[in-house]
Amino acid sequence: MSKLLINESPLQVQPSLAKAIGLNEAVFLQQLHYWLGVSKFVRGEKKWVYNTYDEWLDQFKYMSLSTLKRTIKSLKDQGLLCVEQFDNKRSNQVNYYAINYEVLNKIGEENSQAIDSIDEVKMSQCNGSKWTDGLGQNEPMDKVKMNQSPLGQNEPICNTRDSQETSQENNKKKNKFDAAQVELPANVNRDLWIQFVDMRNSIKKPLTENAVKLLINKLIGFGVGANQSLESSIIGSYQSVYPPKNTTAPVQQPLERRRFGSQANQPAPMRDVQGECA
Repeated sequence: MSKLLINESPLQVQPSLAKAIGLNEAVFLQQLHYWLGVSKFVRGEKKWVYNTYDEWLDQFKYMSLSTLKRTIKSLKDQGLLCVEQFDNKRSNQVNYYAINYEVLNKIGEENSQAIDSIDEVKMSQCNGSKWTDGLGQNEPMDKVKMNQSPLGQNEPICNTRDSQETSQENNKKKNKFDAAQVELPANVNRDLWIQFVDMRNSIKKPLTENAVKLLINKLIGFGVGANQSLESSIIGSYQSVYPPKNTTAPVQQPLERRRFGSQANQPAPMRDVQGECA
């Protein structure tokens, strides 16, 4: 037999009371009501029960001390619990507990009224038809069934859903910005630009409309070097474009001058030297 099943005196509580004042409060109040029934201690026309916190915790084994104190305070704040100390001796200051049944009865009346109002709403919903005979009650529903066949009811829902999904897809396609198709200035090659756009997409950095405007303004400023800048960015997988490097080759001297030098610095022809020697 399982130890989790009831083999000891259980703690009982009504769900309506727990809903009205709280679960722990309802459990404590129900247990106190039990002990008041067997108590013989009477003060001020009330029966009282005295217990220490440890003695209460022996009965509410699932509660901690802080939870027990919060539960007692909650019941006092709601006016349901009376706590007094009747002993004059300082060494024996024990708390005595009693239930304020007048407040509890008011809560019970309010709870009963709330339940009655809920029942009335349920009954009014069940008796919503004004017809008194069974045939009269069924007539409006028959008309609805005749006017709206199952096929006719389902078709608009499916068509509406499909049309919504189709329109959303079309809007996405219309709103999708295509950087490859923008208008380019005369100094930018279309093929290079498309390659640059593809490169940005491949590195998962697609161009936005604002980024394209900024890049095109840069390329316009580069003049004839715009295409060279695009090539460098494509090769290096750069996200932007940069001013092209100056690749102009140094001016070469004429072949004859580079080979023989200037006439002033060259030695005299051999025949002249020979003539002078003769």
